[in-house]
Amino acid sequence: LEMTHQLGSKMIDSEQHAALLHLTQARDLAHKEISPLPSLQLLKNDLDGCFALAASDPVCHYLSVQASWVKADWFAKQKMPVTELLNAALNEAQLSSKSSDATPDNWQALAETHLRIAGTVALRKNREHHILEGLSAVQKLLMVNPNHALGLRTQAALLFLGTEHQSDDSKKAKDLKEVIRLLELAFRSDQFLESAFRLDLELARMQLAKY
Repeated sequence: LEMTHQLGSKMIDSEQHAALLHLTQARDLAHKEISPLPSLQLLKNDLDGCFALAASDPVCHYLSVQASWVKADWFAKQKMPVTELLNAALNEAQLSSKSSDATPDNWQALAETHLRIAGTVALRKNREHHILEGLSAVQKLLMVNPNHALGLRTQAALLFLGTEHQSDDSKKAKDLKEVIRLLELAFRSDQFLESAFRLDLELARMQLAKY
């Protein structure tokens, strides 16, 4: 039995590594304006293998949600609808975050998916709903890991999006200061994030300078 468990664990690790490789390839292709869909299909095959071994594996669900983001970003560039893709990602992120095996990364994936949906919906009340749900998910992950760099960055992005339609200038300025604080903390926790999201910090500072 012990040998079976060890073999199963190694097989899951193999599927996860293959999925991560294909996710990285898909992102790289999309960045180069080349269709990531073939790599995403290979990633799906990897994840099917992973889920066959462990249906609730948190790492595989995390990778699956990220794959949906890549596909949605690609579809958006092609002027194709993304609502169905993001809703599917949200459903998966919600299920995985409720699992007893859930990790802070699963909560971050849920918060990030709410952020992405909030950025696409037209109705203000729907946008505010997803912002609040995203912030709630972030709070849960930060209770476990207060220095989770991506979680801090996602929290900052949700707060910044929420300032767009704020009429209370003092509240807006307060939130922008918090956005700046969170981003600076995220960059200290993970310096690699700074190159990817430095513009977010500059935008927040520019907005705050108006108040």
